[in-house]
Amino acid sequence: MLAIDKSRKITRPHTLIAVVLMLTLLITGCAGLPDNDVDVDFTILSTTLIQAEYHRIGADMGNYIGKTMRMPGRYDPIPTDNGQVVHVLMLMDGDECCQMGVEFRLKDGEAYPAMGAMIEITGVLTDAGYGHVFLDVSALKHLGD
Repeated sequence: MLAIDKSRKITRPHTLIAVVLMLTLLITGCAGLPDNDVDVDFTILSTTLIQAEYHRIGADMGNYIGKTMRMPGRYDPIPTDNGQVVHVLMLMDGDECCQMGVEFRLKDGEAYPAMGAMIEITGVLTDAGYGHVFLDVSALKHLGD
């Protein structure tokens, strides 16, 4: 509670600091808030929360189909036995020991990044049938390697 004396001055220094911080946030806005056009934004999560959110999506896939997601990670193309290539974004945990992959697809004709490139993708989680999903990418941004 604010302590204000009869001269209308704030008498508790820590309260003044809190008020100044709140006003600063109101004036300048809060950095790191997710965009309104993204339902699940991995770019604002800690490495621990990235892993937790990834597993939550896997456990409740039906509620995430059709949701727009933004994810940072490393691009790894994985060749298949039939000569195709599966394009995977590898999400890293804090220790980089437990990599998690998300298949993604670019629009026809768009070039994929170089293998190992650090990228950020935004797209819609799409059901390909038979329990297989991929991220249908609408935006790809190269991050510093």
